[in-house]
Amino acid sequence: MNMRRFAIPRYHLDTGLLIGALAGVAGIGFHFLAERFGALLFGWIETNQAPISLLLVILVPTLGLCLVGLILQKVPASTLGGVREVSQALDNYGAVIPLSRVLNVILSGLVLAFGGSVGPEGPTVQMGALIGSKVGQRFVVKTETLKTMVRAGAAAGIAGAFRSPGGGILLTVELFGARFDRDLPVIGIAAVVGYLTQTAILGWEYPFGLSYHPQPLNPDRAARDSPTDGVGSGSYRARVHPHV
Repeated sequence: MNMRRFAIPRYHLDTGLLIGALAGVAGIGFHFLAERFGALLFGWIETNQAPISLLLVILVPTLGLCLVGLILQKVPASTLGGVREVSQALDNYGAVIPLSRVLNVILSGLVLAFGGSVGPEGPTVQMGALIGSKVGQRFVVKTETLKTMVRAGAAAGIAGAFRSPGGGILLTVELFGARFDRDLPVIGIAAVVGYLTQTAILGWEYPFGLSYHPQPLNPDRAARDSPTDGVGSGSYRARVHPHV
């Protein structure tokens, strides 16, 4: 096996560490916007009396999401951001990602905070890729190296948000054209640093998890609470508990 294929230039190592750290810090900011701000907002709503809290729980998300929608209409550039746009930047624009994509990340965080249905995958990928692009442009690197930095940023964003450095690396291989060569260790370093940065500050718990712990299904309770009566219910009990 030719190990020179995986030899990492020193400046690649340094930029990988920098991109991972910056993506991790940016991911923490996104987490506070999407999760903590939303928790504070709805926590404040719950402190009000029943009639007012019922009105606020409808009014606040509605007004918040309408505001986000208005910004999206008035600022067309804010609608661009996500996995597809990162892929297009790599394929068609030399891995140059405009700074205006920050607005899309912020609006996505606000949608999550107001209770809207949007996943953190696209914003975290976009945020990490933007950081990688800007770091590469700052050091005036070649196009192929800039693409590696964008992939490294995307991997760091996913690694921190979903507590999975391996998942971030595989994402760049599957979606963003990363190869098993000397660029992959740089992507891996950025993913691990992004992951460690977020876990060092936010802890080990998955940041976008459920606020409660689902309980496993109890067959006895499922049979007892089932709305089906007669033959269906009896046959279910016979299958689960044949000696009852």
